[in-house]
This record gives sequence, C-alpha cells and structure tokens, in this order.
Amino acid sequence: MSSKMLPVSDAATLGRPVARARRLRAVVAAAAVLLLAVAILLATRSPGPGAAAAAAGGPSTEIVLDVSGSVADSSPKVAGAALTRLSHSGRRFGLILFSDTAEETLPPGTPAVELRPFADALARTSTVTSGNGVSYRQQDYFANPWGPSFKGGTLISAGLVAARRAIRRDHVHGSVLLISDLGNPPSDGTAVKRQLIAFERTGIGVKILALPNALRRDVRWFERVEGPTAFDRPLPVARPPSPTRVPAVFPLGLAAAAALLALVLGADQLVTRSLRWGANR
Repeated sequence: MSSKMLPVSDAATLGRPVARARRLRAVVAAAAVLLLAVAILLATRSPGPGAAAAAAGGPSTEIVLDVSGSVADSSPKVAGAALTRLSHSGRRFGLILFSDTAEETLPPGTPAVELRPFADALARTSTVTSGNGVSYRQQDYFANPWGPSFKGGTLISAGLVAARRAIRRDHVHGSVLLISDLGNPPSDGTAVKRQLIAFERTGIGVKILALPNALRRDVRWFERVEGPTAFDRPLPVARPPSPTRVPAVFPLGLAAAAALLALVLGADQLVTRSLRWGANR
C-alpha cells in the first residue's frame, strides 16, 4: 500500500525545528567521523604481535655474513650449517650480508627460524647414486642468489658498519657474530679496527667464525685486534625453541573511542529522528 503526502497549513511552523534537527545531525556526523578517525589511528599505532614478540625475546645477535667471491669451496656449506644451527637455537637475530657493500636482510630481533631460507640458499646436499649402486652425498653447487648485488671484493668494515647502524636504530642490546673467510684488504684494516672499538665502547660483544678457507695470517690479525677469545665458541648451544608468552595489552584507548562512537551513533537515532506527524501504514 502506497502513502501520499498531504499539504499542511501550518507546515511553516516546522522551520525552526527542522533547522535545529539539521544542526544536531551535522554535529553528530562530525563527532562520528572524528571518533572513527581516532579509532583507526589508535588501531594502527597499537603494537602488533610481531613487535611484542621481538620485545619479549630479549637480546639479539647481529650476524654479519660474508658472501663475497673469495668465499669458495666448502665455505658456503659451513656457513649454511652454522645458520642452520642458529635457526634451531630459539634466539633472535639480525642478518647482514656483505661483500664490498652490505645489505640488511633481517632486522634485529627476528626469530631464529627465519634464518632457515638463507641456510638452504648457501648450501644444499643431494643423494647421488654412482654406477656401482653406492649412494653418497654431494654438494649441490648453484648460482649465488646474491650474485647480482654483491659482485665486488671483500670489505668487512661495510658489514660491521651496517650491523652497528641496525643495532643503534632498533635500540637492541646484544652481540655481533662475524662469519667470514677474513680475507680483507689491508686498506680496510683501519676501518675494521674503528668499528670493533665502537662495539667495545657500547658493550656489544663480537664473536668470529672463521670459514675453512680463511688464511692463518688473516686469523692472526683478528686475534691481535679482538683477542683470541673472540673465536671461542662463537655459536650458541642449539636447543629446541620454546614458545614465548607475550603479555596481552588491552587497547584501552581504542576501546574508549569505539564506545564513544557507539554512543554517538545511538544518540543520532534518538535525538536526530526525522520530524513526522505520524507513521504511515
């Protein structure tokens, strides 16, 4: 059944109530938009589970990994095995890849399990069956996935600089693990010393894992600068990762904004209803 509008002789007397209702509706709409914007802003600024987990994970170790062309033979496999062991440590890490330049691939505080793809990319093994039926494991060499980015020589200082910047940027307390063949040019020696001194002054410990193709003279150079204990037990003892409980934080501001928004929308239905003489049926 359709309804028809009837002309009313005193419709002009509704002018002021109509204007008041429009003003109220405008105020309510503006308040609703403002509260919605505040709720969205608070939601974006609320700490996510990743940030909370990183904060609860404690210290972080910044791995400085040499991927230069001088790292050859079995060294990539050893570096991959080291990353595999670290990935099962249940700790938190950052990862810097370097040759003559450096690139941050994992920020400080990243869960250890994220190291596994890099460990797999460094060295893979496959079972090969010879003609006499004997199976043996063989290194599966393939193109370095970071080759296009790291084509130059070795500058260990570049990796150490990137690690120090990442630690300082994220305000992380931890240590540095250098994995390299230590084949650094003499021209970079002063810069390396400067970075190692900076780590010592800020209380950041440095451990060194020399790859198999490292020359004895290069190892001795780092022993003189950093001390022989820097090479002692550079890898943590592997242990199964344990789940970390992150305390839940109730978003009080977001809840308050949502409650006020609900009240405003309710007020819109109660206060700013359309003016009617009666209901049409």
